[in-house]
This record gives sequence, structure tokens and C-alpha cells, in this order.
Amino acid sequence: MKVRLCYAKRYAILLSTGKLDSLLQLPPHSRLHAMKGLTALSKYLGCYDSWLQTRKRYNLKWTTGEESLQALHRYFDDSLSFDVMLQKVKEMIRLLGGFMGQIVKFAVLTGLRPSEAVESVRLLSLRSEIKYYNPERQALEHFRFPSVFLRKTKKASFLLLQRI
Repeated sequence: MKVRLCYAKRYAILLSTGKLDSLLQLPPHSRLHAMKGLTALSKYLGCYDSWLQTRKRYNLKWTTGEESLQALHRYFDDSLSFDVMLQKVKEMIRLLGGFMGQIVKFAVLTGLRPSEAVESVRLLSLRSEIKYYNPERQALEHFRFPSVFLRKTKKASFLLLQRI
């Protein structure tokens, strides 16, 4: 929060001028911090739409350009094998124990985002008119709750639960 505030103060003038040349000169990580700070500030000031247009005009992206390289390093890193990750998840479940451990297990098995997994567990415990779990299909029907589960990326539509 402090970093975003610092960058928002430092580059606030760019929101009014619309000239982002100085932002383009920053190293990728600093540019990303500045963009996050300016985004938060523009929402606060009510000029988010003009900030979006300016960002598009300068073709600024939310990546540093190094994500694919980092992904390759992780992919070929022997210390980050599937077995190692599985052991870490098992250890987390063991340490948390009980209900929280079961939620972590559920999140890993479903592939839902953390907030979606928590919301999914909440929906399972509710007695509402819109049924989340369909016993005939043995599936969680995420599409019935589009505001929670349908996003621009990684949409969760339904999940078959056959003896997980």
C-alpha cells in the first residue's frame, strides 16, 4: 500500500497531462508499480476512464515482459517438481487441519481461485432457491452464479464431483 501511494504521489501529474513518456523510461517493475498507483489514484479521483484511454494510447501492459522467462525457469527447476508441490500442499493441509485443511484440499482439487473456493464452500452450506450442487449430475454448477465465477479469464462453469 505504501509503495502504491508513493508512486501515485510521484506520478500524479501524468493523469492530468496525459503524457506518459516519463513512465515509459522506467524499468519494468517500477513502471508496473507506477501504473498500479496511478490506477488506484484515477479511481479515487474519478478519472479512471481517461486513464484507461491514455494507457491504451501508450500501449502499456500489466506485465513486465519477464513472466514467460520466469515460467520457463519454474518449469525446468527440479526443486519445483510436481511431487515437491504436492508435498507442500499435503504439509499445508496437515498443519491447518480440520475444516481449513479441507478447504485447501477442495481448492487444489477444483482449481478455483482462493476467493472462488471460499465462495463455493459458502454456497454449498446455504439453503437457497438456486441450487449450487446438482445431485443428478453430481456437479457444482458455477454458471448459476455468474457474478462470482464467470470472469474474462479462467472461467469456472461447472465441476463434476465424482468421489473426489
